Amino acid sequence: MIDRVGRFLASVKLTVALLLVLSTVMALGTIYESENGSAASRVVFWRAAWFDGFLLLLAANLVGCTYYVTPHRSSRFTYLLVHQSILLIFLGAIIGRRYGMEAQLQFREGEVKDAITSDANVLRVSFGRADPSKVAAVVLPTDRIDSFPRQHEPNAVFAVTKDGVSLTVDRFYPDAHEEDSMEEGGPTDGPAVEIVLTLGHQSVRQWLFARERSWEAAGVRFRLTEGAAPPMSSERSSERAGQELIFYRDPSSGSLVARYFSVKEVVTGPVRPGPTYPISDIPGLTFAIESVAARARLARRVVNRSDEIRQPAMHIVLQGKGARQEGWVLFGEPRQFPGFEGGTTVEYTKSVHPLGFSLKLETFKVGRHPGSSQPASFESQVLLHDPEQKKSAQRLISMNNPLIHRGYTFYQSSYVEGSPMTSILQVTKDPGGPVAYVGFIGFMIGLFCVMLDRSRRAAGPDSARSAQG
Repeated sequence: MIDRVGRFLASVKLTVALLLVLSTVMALGTIYESENGSAASRVVFWRAAWFDGFLLLLAANLVGCTYYVTPHRSSRFTYLLVHQSILLIFLGAIIGRRYGMEAQLQFREGEVKDAITSDANVLRVSFGRADPSKVAAVVLPTDRIDSFPRQHEPNAVFAVTKDGVSLTVDRFYPDAHEEDSMEEGGPTDGPAVEIVLTLGHQSVRQWLFARERSWEAAGVRFRLTEGAAPPMSSERSSERAGQELIFYRDPSSGSLVARYFSVKEVVTGPVRPGPTYPISDIPGLTFAIESVAARARLARRVVNRSDEIRQPAMHIVLQGKGARQEGWVLFGEPRQFPGFEGGTTVEYTKSVHPLGFSLKLETFKVGRHPGSSQPASFESQVLLHDPEQKKSAQRLISMNNPLIHRGYTFYQSSYVEGSPMTSILQVTKDPGGPVAYVGFIGFMIGLFCVMLDRSRRAAGPDSARSAQG
């Protein structure tokens, strides 16, 4: 049975079929990447488990050809060297794809960094548990969710801890936006006014709540007060200076009044839903009262504006033993769930990897072309400090002079002008690289030996005939 499997894997027909399938997959993957982006293609093709399995089958075919197809005795070593080198190249590629990473390090002059930020996004869940034996924080990869911006309902379930805590992502918005809306049934002293601001052919709608922050647009601050009329311009404090439009109720008539503080004057007058009112000092800018609510409360909802990844957000559901909470988590904005597992924080952010050593940017220099402001070169003078290796040394990183330390390679990528200057380093780590390099060297040596062996065997009969003559 084992011999039959070996003979099948050593079949040249299988080799041809696998290479045809590989070329088809490469073509399909390239087309898919052009339509859906590199992140989605990595999930579906290049870093998928089935693609690794296919490469392993191709490697098994090479092993079968190596041990079941017997070459000429004089070329056995060369034959083995070529095939084993190809296997090493495959192995290095798989290791690099699975355990390698690309990241970025950005720091200002005088700043010390001991971690790098990768391109991958994660959900970082932190628990406020009092029991130290339980899990305090978990990092969950989100590449199978945010790599597909058109799929708004992924329904991805993560088993966060072994004691039954789970996290479900039931909605994903690539271009999320928080909108304020009004809900009836608020406190009796919580009025709200919906206004429509128009300038030319553009208009925007906004609710103003008496108990919420003001709203600014077109250089004017809009707000709604609960009680008495706002002071006149001469009575306003310095912190209220500037153009401002305030809505309030007239205590005698109960009608809605707008008081506008312009640069030169104060305009006060009653307003009502329907008509359009101009705002002085700004030609073409008008406002209208759309509706008025006596008892209102602010409700915020998250909407998706497009399928372009601009401000991603995830709606998550946390479930544990007898507890359930849900809410939106916007990228870069930690969300608190105070009543879950002693207080839980969920953050949708970039993946951060500790280096195990630190780099301090001491100076950053930019060389420019003579007579021009265009940069010709730029370099970072860094201080490397590795407490584990008891090493501290200065290193220069430039465009053609990367820093290599403990498997990480730091390339000078870009910079940001300012005071102090900011350096941007591209960081790569490829643990499969050395294995692949050994495979490439062995492959080149094997090909050279094959050519020598063929030329020697081809010249053999001619040499023998010459000797006989």
